[in-house]
Amino acid sequence: MVDEIGPEAQQFWDLSSAAPTGRAFPPRRLGGADGLSALRVRHFRVDHSIHGAAAIAVETSAGWIVYTGDLRRHGAAGELTRAFIKEAAGLAPAALVCEGTNIDREPGPSEDQVFEACLGAVTEAEGRLVVAGFGPRNVERLLCFLEIARRTRRRLLVPEKDAYLLTAMRAVDPAIPTPATEPVLKVYRRALNDPSAWTEHVRARYPDQATAAQVRRDPGAQRARDVYGYRRGPGAAGRDCVDRHVFGRVLLLTSVVDQRLPGHGRLRPVRGEV
Repeated sequence: MVDEIGPEAQQFWDLSSAAPTGRAFPPRRLGGADGLSALRVRHFRVDHSIHGAAAIAVETSAGWIVYTGDLRRHGAAGELTRAFIKEAAGLAPAALVCEGTNIDREPGPSEDQVFEACLGAVTEAEGRLVVAGFGPRNVERLLCFLEIARRTRRRLLVPEKDAYLLTAMRAVDPAIPTPATEPVLKVYRRALNDPSAWTEHVRARYPDQATAAQVRRDPGAQRARDVYGYRRGPGAAGRDCVDRHVFGRVLLLTSVVDQRLPGHGRLRPVRGEV
């Protein structure tokens, strides 16, 4: 949900396979709301790996009820969460509803620490293909690796799903890069026998692609995102650190999870196209 629908947002719907011309999405400005029926409502942006995370406060007859949603303080937008905490405290809420993956654990490393650790690992992996594995909608981590690719003079290859996600994000946030706006960002063309319609739309939109054969010829120039592919054990949500796995000319970087929990930290290779 956005305040305005610009030309880029209109063009995004052309990627849809629902109709030859995309979905009908008439431009209109959304109306703001500070209440729901007779109840006052407050909305707060918060820090999270998923863009658009928010906390909500509702004023009831018993007082303010504050729902934090899933939030954190250690990311690039940590000041949003800190501002929310201050404003929520000012409401003197009658109840506070919280959620969080690691709410009962000590704080993990910050995004800055993760960035520096990954940058160091990639810098040391000259001549190797680097594969980074993390949450599929963690755009912040994706942009982290894009910056690392710039600094190490590599290319960042993303599958079609990531390219589609970035296209959707850019439709409402011009600061989000796509393979068309960022020279080091390319689409990794997976070997598919029967590509879906949306995959073909993405490939047509971003024709500058890289195949497994091209990566094999010069692995040190690439940084792949989910090219190798892996699955984590049960309860995959955990602390974001850097774990390194070397397979010949391939360095696999993953988000490490708490080794004390059953099934965590175990990688099961799915396929290796490179």
